[in-house]
Amino acid sequence: MRFLLLSRVGVVGLLGLLAACGSHTVGSTTTTAATPSAAAATVNSRPDGPSVPCTALATPLPGGSTGSGGKLPALRLDCLGGGAPIRLVDLRGPALLNLWASWCGPCAQEAQYLVAAHQALGDAVRFVGLDLSDDPADARAWNSYHQVGWPSLEDPNSSVRGPLHVPGPPVTFFVRSDGTVAGVHYGAFTSTDEVRAAVEKKLGPVAKGNG
Repeated sequence: MRFLLLSRVGVVGLLGLLAACGSHTVGSTTTTAATPSAAAATVNSRPDGPSVPCTALATPLPGGSTGSGGKLPALRLDCLGGGAPIRLVDLRGPALLNLWASWCGPCAQEAQYLVAAHQALGDAVRFVGLDLSDDPADARAWNSYHQVGWPSLEDPNSSVRGPLHVPGPPVTFFVRSDGTVAGVHYGAFTSTDEVRAAVEKKLGPVAKGNG
């Protein structure tokens, strides 16, 4: 089955529900959310901000590894920063794929650690966001506020939640160079060191980065 890895971690996903956001509705789409943090509330009042285009996401980075495991679903998603859509299954690593939303309190809490890890790891690891059940303007403003320097895909209907067994954001997938999923982290990261340790454990020594 295509999602052998994901079925294996499905039980762990139930534990991740405790760290994920609570119930949230955008239009007719019911997803998961939490009471916004002070930072998230501030974002809602800011003007629409820029986003990074999703160029070259299907091109493997040098130095990555291959392995066994499931792949991401073949869902075609638009890029929050504009440009051609990409099929999620075509994403190549080594990559950290972070599922988030502007209305998600824990997502705002972990953002600073992801940004710091991204700066430390440089071009060794590809960071990609996947924005769930969100208003694009709010999402772009959130990225601008948190100084996110990587591209995000849009999933306004949360279509990935079923195939990926995602209880709610934040959830982070680690993707190898061949597109196979190396592992999953449920809930928010609580430090930059935790992000870097998870990347290195799942994706190998390529994650040692710039210091």
